[in-house]
Amino acid sequence: MDFFQQQDQAKANTTKLYVLLGLAVIAITALVSLVVVVAVGTATNPENPLEALFYSVPLSILGIGGASALKTSQIRNGGGSYVALSLGGRQLDFTTQDGHEKQLANIVEEVAIAAGMPVPNVYVLDNESGINAFAAGWTPENSVIGVTRGAMTHLSRNELQGVIAHEFAHIYNGDTKVKTKIIGLIFGILVLAFLGRLFLNQARFGRLRSRERNDGVIILIALGVALLVIGYVGSWFARRIQAAVSRQREYLADASGVQFTRDPESLGRALSKIGGLGEHNRMNAAHSVETNHLFFSPADLRSTSSHPPLSKRIKRLIPSWNGEFLAPRTQERAAQTDPQTTQQGPLGGFGPLLGGAGTLPGGIPSEVLMLGSAAADSATMPAPTKYDAPTLEGPTEAHMKQAQRLIAEIPAQTANMLRTGYGAAAAVIGLLLSNDAATQEKQVA
Repeated sequence: MDFFQQQDQAKANTTKLYVLLGLAVIAITALVSLVVVVAVGTATNPENPLEALFYSVPLSILGIGGASALKTSQIRNGGGSYVALSLGGRQLDFTTQDGHEKQLANIVEEVAIAAGMPVPNVYVLDNESGINAFAAGWTPENSVIGVTRGAMTHLSRNELQGVIAHEFAHIYNGDTKVKTKIIGLIFGILVLAFLGRLFLNQARFGRLRSRERNDGVIILIALGVALLVIGYVGSWFARRIQAAVSRQREYLADASGVQFTRDPESLGRALSKIGGLGEHNRMNAAHSVETNHLFFSPADLRSTSSHPPLSKRIKRLIPSWNGEFLAPRTQERAAQTDPQTTQQGPLGGFGPLLGGAGTLPGGIPSEVLMLGSAAADSATMPAPTKYDAPTLEGPTEAHMKQAQRLIAEIPAQTANMLRTGYGAAAAVIGLLLSNDAATQEKQVA
């Protein structure tokens, strides 16, 4: 099947689900308003009980909307790093020399370049031996990608690249933002159940204080039961719609991920290895259940409501798939060691690279000259292959290979320094310095 057609189909299905969710919220608001009208009418016996609608409708909207906005704001301000840390994630150091982590860092940078997106922070879930990953955040700028240790060790480079492209697709398509909004909406509906319990407790307390018949207590009990039922039933339906939305966004991310890599088979093999692990692919983190819909595959394979079946996803990617899952094998990757980059100095370990740490006159760090020289040296390197920039349809396989070549052409010590905020600033200054000694001395002064 055409993967652009798959994207259009998933987006159309998602739109229908959004409409259904909106109708559900309207129905819940109407029910709550009706309950309030009946309760107020019974308590005050007004000539026209419908007058209470002028109060009940705004209050219902304000209650559900306010609680939803509060929850959404909490998740939004926390950003993707909040989710990653709650799952036991450790932020990846892009200057690492660990073979698996270095490969992951390179893949993330490659996909970011090819997709024309900023490089997100990456978190490694060291305690998770299963194959999984997630994307979380409100905007591309504060989104993060999390990857389990099992994904790094069990997947080949191409398979891991397919998984990372899938997570980039979630950020690109705004899925993390959509899912955050739905979480907030469900919380707003659940607040109704909380209010129902509050009214029931208040009625129980009032009945204990007075043994006589109290109409107010009866009204509180009726109102509490009604809100409790509406809250729980409404949230149950909303969660079903949320799961359906999540399934469509997974299909969309699979298709968009393939759009980035042009390699559907590698992504299909990654899914097949998840099936091969079976129950051993379960997540161990305490908060994995509530964030289940964020993961590449279900945190618990027995809970598949938020994800399409593995077999369906694989069949879409590899139409010739024989239905058998792959048994994952540990991928050995040698540590990348560089005796120069392992030395430590007062400026992030880069001073010894020049034979000694220190600053130039005027307080300019000597690392600036190193980066300026590296930039000048790169002018003598063969010119990179010219290629067309990615279009609205996304990068091609040639773009992915070009991204790999661009990264490979950067000297290792320069690349490591460019991955730090200090190094990026130093690189800009270094590029402005002249290689002519006399001119450079005036610039430094």
